[in-house]
Amino acid sequence: MQKHFSRCSISTLIFIALIYVINTKYIYAGEIKGDAESYRVQGYNAQQVGEIDEAISWYQKSASLDPNYAAPHNDLGILFEAKGWLDRAETEYQKAVAIDGNYANAHTNLALLYERKGELEKAAFHWMRRYKLGSPQDPWTQEAEQRLVKLGLLEKQAVSKKRPAVRDRKKKTKKPVGIKKTKDASDEWTLLGSKDEDPRKTGLKKTTERRKQAVSSKKSSLDRELQESLRLAEERLSRERGKKTPAVVTENKKPITKEPESGPSAKSYYVNANSYFAKGEYSRALDVIRSAKREYPDDASLLSLEESVKKKMKEERIKDLYDEGLMRYRENNFSGARKEFEAILNILPE
Repeated sequence: MQKHFSRCSISTLIFIALIYVINTKYIYAGEIKGDAESYRVQGYNAQQVGEIDEAISWYQKSASLDPNYAAPHNDLGILFEAKGWLDRAETEYQKAVAIDGNYANAHTNLALLYERKGELEKAAFHWMRRYKLGSPQDPWTQEAEQRLVKLGLLEKQAVSKKRPAVRDRKKKTKKPVGIKKTKDASDEWTLLGSKDEDPRKTGLKKTTERRKQAVSSKKSSLDRELQESLRLAEERLSRERGKKTPAVVTENKKPITKEPESGPSAKSYYVNANSYFAKGEYSRALDVIRSAKREYPDDASLLSLEESVKKKMKEERIKDLYDEGLMRYRENNFSGARKEFEAILNILPE
């Protein structure tokens, strides 16, 4: 009897221990997920005040804490791309879609990145994935469709036959915030614009009609202001493009100013920086040029290349703002569009 009781006691203890271990595992997993999302929010907050390096650090902590969390990899890709680190950006976007194959935002960003790098076949693949994942009303689904039509991979009449959206399986944080140009309206974290209220939910038909009239009047006013901002932005952009800038000095050309003290070393700096410039890694190119200028401050080829890199970065920033402004305008988000166009005016001089 005592022997039987002893066996029952041991079995009971083992069972209780297993329950404790399993519960602890699930509780710990929940805490990790919560911490990962919290780190991501802190990364976003740092990004909003311009602390990009700090934001990258928080996003990396978030990604390392939860290996099944796709969103921080997409966020890292955005910041790496903004810094000109295109290879690192590609790696992070790829990690995001590897974790969640239906992550529409990451497919959009990969498509745009591959277009920027001239890899159109890869871009087409991700545009097609983005097209199939979105709803017909989604502006970025429409953008994907237009790109695919241009590439000859879709016919225009295919739009009306488009399949319903695949549900986004990305986990959402408690705090919906917005990050960058290439984000989808369906994503809570990167919301492009607020959704219109459905009058059927309130039943207050008269109130809704008055609200619509007020909104329409406000939109009309904003639209006029927006048109003026757009006109000024395009006018200054046209003047900027019309300016003559010195061409990048090639390896076979002689510098305009005096020769550097040690030509071969200055030339090696130039070749390295120009290689980064050609790959679209502008920040790295500028880092190399700055290092070179400590030794060769008067080297004409380096100075000319530096000017070309800065001009290219400026042009791409303006293009991003312009494209984002047009996208927001098409969504009737006039105040958001106006901010983008006015940002162009701040970049371009009178």
